[in-house]
Amino acid sequence: MLFSPIYPLIIKLLTYLRIDFLIAGTLISNIAFFAVIILFYRWIESNYTPKIAYWSTICLAFNPVALYGSVIYPESIFLLFSLLALQYYQK
Repeated sequence: MLFSPIYPLIIKLLTYLRIDFLIAGTLISNIAFFAVIILFYRWIESNYTPKIAYWSTICLAFNPVALYGSVIYPESIFLLFSLLALQYYQK
């Protein structure tokens, strides 16, 4: 995976601040996934109606794969960068 080196580096930086590894990893994943949810909603809302954006965001947030957005895996960072790349490409 391309973005996986960023995830351990951010965890390492947070452990220098005396934050436990498990808390740092979970915090990074949850913040990144929360950013994905907000950016995804805004992106869909700019292209479609707010109702479609709402239901698309609900489907993204509560699908079975969304579990990996809140555990210590780099998938939330990867999803964040992928979403940002798609938004940049659209512009």
